[in-house]
Amino acid sequence: KDSQLIKSIAGKLNQDIADTVVEKFDVLWVGNSLPKKRFEVVIALAKLMPELIFAIAMNRADKGRYLLAQEQSKPLSNVIFLGQTSPDKMETNFSKAKLYLNTSTQEGFPNTFLQAWQVGVPVISLSVDPDNIIIDKQLGMLASENFDDKLCSEFDFQLCANELKTSINRVLTNIDLYQLY
Repeated sequence: KDSQLIKSIAGKLNQDIADTVVEKFDVLWVGNSLPKKRFEVVIALAKLMPELIFAIAMNRADKGRYLLAQEQSKPLSNVIFLGQTSPDKMETNFSKAKLYLNTSTQEGFPNTFLQAWQVGVPVISLSVDPDNIIIDKQLGMLASENFDDKLCSEFDFQLCANELKTSINRVLTNIDLYQLY
């Protein structure tokens, strides 16, 4: 059928907001919309820490969960939903972040860790630390050495957010610790 493509400005508008209004994100989360990435933890953290600005960049692996993340972000004034973001924009977003947050249940070796470290951004991970590189090389921190991630596997996102809040506050308020990472 003959048709005409009319581009949506929705994704562009969010990126423009990130580019012009916000010079820095306190916390950047990057992932896809699959359940193992647990975007819900970021939403819970944003509610728990309204003084911080959170940015969510998400690929659409599961359309329903993508739309849910977008919808849950809307009423939160401290969340910028970047949605699907091109690789060149992601480099800019990493350079705007004070921290990169990983909430995944499992990963190989995340490229996002490398992207964060390339621009000097510490990684805070709920549970993933491939080959203990985060801890051993002092590139960020795990939420807690004593944290049982299985509790989050049951999708108690508030529990995960409470665990991460301490780590995020610790890194953002301790300049010596931040610079160490």
